[in-house]
Amino acid sequence: INWNETTEGVTLDGYSLMQYLLTDGEATTYDEPKVYDDFDAVEDRPNYVMSQFHGDNIHLSWFLLRQDEYKYVVYGSGKEVTPRLYNMANDPDEMIDLAMNESYASKIQSMDKILRSIVDYPSVSENVESYNKESYVLWKNSFKNQTQFNETITSNQIRWYESWKYDSDGCYEALDEWLKTPNDTFFWAF
Repeated sequence: INWNETTEGVTLDGYSLMQYLLTDGEATTYDEPKVYDDFDAVEDRPNYVMSQFHGDNIHLSWFLLRQDEYKYVVYGSGKEVTPRLYNMANDPDEMIDLAMNESYASKIQSMDKILRSIVDYPSVSENVESYNKESYVLWKNSFKNQTQFNETITSNQIRWYESWKYDSDGCYEALDEWLKTPNDTFFWAF
């Protein structure tokens, strides 16, 4: 199977990790998390993996780079929240943030440079923020009137019901302020 090609025949950039997950072409299920730590054995691709997340339950996008035993995480444009660095071999539960330790400054700089060579995460975060605002405005404008919108957004059928019930006036104010901020400004939430 060519894992870098889609069913539409489009070739994807990047490298397949399936060889590290499959045994004899069959998916393997592990009772415990499998940690691949033979970093010197990787010769057919760069020794790092990048991932990103843009979800509905977290305000900021996050971007992740795993290289050797280190995991580097950046939120938003990288300015809103201090980036995180973990040693996954020594700290698989990510309890010790090495980014706070000055002796890891060069590792953080190196990993950030690699991450930025793969994705311009500040620009992607800005685009996601713009999309979120545009989507919210379209959704809000889909209601017949403000009363219908207010009834829907405070309904107990919506997942944020509890926080809206607690301070609905504050929530409306926060949304109004959010819509006024430039898309490259993520500080409104902090």
